[in-house]
Amino acid sequence: MFDCVLTVSGGGFEMEKIKLVADVDIPYISDILNSNMETVVYAKGRDIDPVMLKDADALLIRTRTKCNAGLLEGSRVKFIASATIGEDHVDIPYCTRSGISVYFAKGCNSAGVMQYVYTALSVLYLRFGYDFFGKTIGVVGVGNVGSKVVRMAERLGMRVLMCDPPRERAETGRKNGKKNLFVSLDELLAASDIVTLHVPLTEETERMADNAFFEKMKEGAVLINTSRGEVVDDDALIRHRSRLSRVVLDVWNGEPEIAGSLLRLVDIATPHIAGYSRQGKINGSNMVLNALGRYFRNDVLAAADLYGMIPDSSPVVIPPVEEMTPDGFSRKMVDMFPIMVLDEALRNSAAAFENLRSGYRYRNEFISLPLR
Repeated sequence: MFDCVLTVSGGGFEMEKIKLVADVDIPYISDILNSNMETVVYAKGRDIDPVMLKDADALLIRTRTKCNAGLLEGSRVKFIASATIGEDHVDIPYCTRSGISVYFAKGCNSAGVMQYVYTALSVLYLRFGYDFFGKTIGVVGVGNVGSKVVRMAERLGMRVLMCDPPRERAETGRKNGKKNLFVSLDELLAASDIVTLHVPLTEETERMADNAFFEKMKEGAVLINTSRGEVVDDDALIRHRSRLSRVVLDVWNGEPEIAGSLLRLVDIATPHIAGYSRQGKINGSNMVLNALGRYFRNDVLAAADLYGMIPDSSPVVIPPVEEMTPDGFSRKMVDMFPIMVLDEALRNSAAAFENLRSGYRYRNEFISLPLR
């Protein structure tokens, strides 16, 4: 942990003295924060504690900081921004009651997670001959991430089933003819060759993948989970593993301590880095900087554009995926993101989960313009 104390002006007037505590692992933000905030304290997310926050005004976090009464009670924190898409690490009702504004970087890493899903499927194709191009993919949760997974599946000629009751209600008429359909979860599980989970962790989704869930899945289906580990009941997955052809897990119950019994049964295992693309990290960092600037009326932070400050920050442009063969697409995905290097590292030392995650070298996302 270290402090940076500098003088700050914003919005054309001398700002009040503000102390900010920030997760040291949020990338690309230190230079601009140090130049535009009164006091900045950096710490590992798990090390942020009530003593550190007692006289803090704002907090920038990732998922490793659990923001609840135990952490925040008695502090003067009035603004929290999380450089993540998930919300389960913040007690929002408590923050609302306490007058604390909360911001999440929704959608920041959605393209990176989509890339993870299709890289994992590409590994299954290249290593096991699993031709996912002709398969039906069931997308559970069609928000920022799930919608991108759906669009790529469409471009690859896959049949898509979607389950997301709130989104279905909001998109009445989205059932576009005979191809992509909103269906019930039971229908999706019964008909999908691939089931990929993109739901937030809530009371409704915790342990949603239970015994009944796996019993309803199509025999020989593939399961991919990049949402939260707690969405899956580990015991149920282990019990029904033989019904599934392949399992891909990026998220785990009990992180960073994960179950070796489950790790041994998974085909692709990674340490919660599905969204850890370079562009996803830039997006998340930029979004929390802008939100912080808007809240404290700091024009520099509110208008910050990290893409203009970071060299070579653009995604990789690849040919239209519609023109690629299954082999060509799969090799391109794996070349851009050698996912099995992480799989091997995690299997060699599951205890190094957190170090593998925090030390991960961000990969570049890709852009593939569709055919006209």
